[in-house]
Amino acid sequence: MLTRPAPLPEVTREPSAALSWDPQNFAAAQQQNLNSNRRANHSEKFGSARTLQNCYIVSPARSFAPTSPSRRSLKKREKESPMNKLVLSAVVAAVALSPVLSQAAQTDAVAPATFGANINPNWQDNFFVAGQLGQTKYRTDFSHDKGTFQNVRFGWRWNGIVGPEIGYAYLGHPKTGNDIASLSVRTRALTAGVNAKYNFYNNWFVTGHAGYLRAQYKLDATLLGMNAKGTRYNDGLYAGLGVGYDLTRNFSLGLNYDNYRLNTDNGGGNFLDRKHVNVAAYSALVEYRF
Repeated sequence: MLTRPAPLPEVTREPSAALSWDPQNFAAAQQQNLNSNRRANHSEKFGSARTLQNCYIVSPARSFAPTSPSRRSLKKREKESPMNKLVLSAVVAAVALSPVLSQAAQTDAVAPATFGANINPNWQDNFFVAGQLGQTKYRTDFSHDKGTFQNVRFGWRWNGIVGPEIGYAYLGHPKTGNDIASLSVRTRALTAGVNAKYNFYNNWFVTGHAGYLRAQYKLDATLLGMNAKGTRYNDGLYAGLGVGYDLTRNFSLGLNYDNYRLNTDNGGGNFLDRKHVNVAAYSALVEYRF
């Protein structure tokens, strides 16, 4: 026998709240969803942007793409690189020279004030040797009264200023005569005296020396074809002045004028028609101190 199924229970619905349209809420929700999507895309695609700062430029207003350094930055680096090298070189040089500069500063602090490069209170450093080369002029009636002048002196100066000296001088070979008679003289002299040197402005200096000399005269006389030679000795005096410049602490150049007063009469008669002869010498000076 067929039976009729029992009827389904009736389901009742409660009336739902009425839906209303709000444009402002809709726009705010849409903007929020857009911002959320942008942040998600940014985190997903550019999470490693901080480790790639040299290759990527992160900007909210531009698309993210790998770029190379700009020309301005490259030029700036090119300008900074030589400057950095220069600064580094200066630092290295300063470090290398610091012992030398320190020693020089200590020397300047201990050394006394000086007038020039030659002043030295150490007596062992005040020896010198000087050489002169120039021309002599005999103040006589000789027809050829000029000759070569050579002088070598060795000495010492107290505090580099004043002291004794000895030397050797060659005063030339003057001549006079005619077709009947002629006379020539070769004069050499050993000298001993005092010398002085003073720096008046920086390395510029004046010098002076004076003393005693012992001269040798070698005579060569001719009369009517007959020749006679002889040697005489006599004494005399010398003095000279000069000016020069210290190129270094040990080396100087200068110009000198010297006068040698020779006695020509040794008791047996004079041979130059006078008892005394003055010989002027003009020369260049080279001096070395050690």
